[in-house]
Amino acid sequence: MNRLLAALLLTSFVATPAFAEKDPCKGVQIKKDSFGSSRQFEAGELTIRQTGESFTVNLGLNKGGGYGMFTTMNIEQLPTGSNVEVLFEDGSSITLATTAPAGGQFVSIMGISTTHYELPLAVSVEQLRTLIAKPIKAYRVVVGADTWGSAEVNKGDSAKFAETVTCMIGG
Repeated sequence: MNRLLAALLLTSFVATPAFAEKDPCKGVQIKKDSFGSSRQFEAGELTIRQTGESFTVNLGLNKGGGYGMFTTMNIEQLPTGSNVEVLFEDGSSITLATTAPAGGQFVSIMGISTTHYELPLAVSVEQLRTLIAKPIKAYRVVVGADTWGSAEVNKGDSAKFAETVTCMIGG
């Protein structure tokens, strides 16, 4: 009797939408809500989200910080259209623009307080192909003539991102 009950419960879990649909690309999560579904993948601070035929890349950036009360944090709002330069391992780069304002939020990473920003970039399939053609080394936000903030990208994260994006866009 217990085995029959366990089999029925397992069957009902597998039949639920959360377990029934699996993305063919390794590591990609399918998110569903009342408005539809999207696909999402994260590799470190690199995130890609696909909704329908549209792609958004989010780049995470930590800025400022310090221990406890000794912080240099100042939350700034980055306006839509802020330039983000992505640097590749070979020294070449591509410049993209944020597609929404990016506001920071306070976070604590191993006891160090910092301000974390998500930089949203709506990208075309051609821009995605450029982003994954070579390993990403770093990215920075340029405001006027100044570098506002920058981040290095782990080689493993760059490779995972390229592999998964290739799968998501169909090669």
